Amino acid sequence: MLSINLNKFFKIDKITIILFILLLWLQYSFWFGKNGFCEYFFIYKTFIKIKKNNFKSIINNKKILKEIEYINNNTLKSVKGITCSELGIIKKS
Repeated sequence: MLSINLNKFFKIDKITIILFILLLWLQYSFWFGKNGFCEYFFIYKTFIKIKKNNFKSIINNKKILKEIEYINNNTLKSVKGITCSELGIIKKS
């Protein structure tokens, strides 16, 4: 009495089902597959952290190079200055 034919009710072809499954597979590959968006986002965050650390290292290296240049140019003055500032030695007046 109440038998309903689902194909008639939804009018779904085999091609439509195949295209829908293909769409689901492509979405899964995009988000979670190899080289997908999630992996890209994780690598991008790691890249930003490394870039910040690299920038800090470049600034630190420039400071060290300036200090080496200062020591090479003013040997006696620089040694006295470094000992006074870093070791806390106070000059006698």
